[in-house]
Amino acid sequence: MKFLVGTNVELKGILMPLKHSKVDDSGLVQVSFNYENGSEWCFKVKLKHEKFAEQ
Repeated sequence: MKFLVGTNVELKGILMPLKHSKVDDSGLVQVSFNYENGSEWCFKVKLKHEKFAEQ
């Protein structure tokens, strides 16, 4: 399993730190955000530039 390290994602102009992210075999990254109000948002994205660290 590969994990993104020290990554921020900019979504609609808002820079948000990732709670966690993981890359599946198809290259999609599942990301999870925690908001200040306690809600969590999960989705998958395809990165243009991938920097991975084996863990």
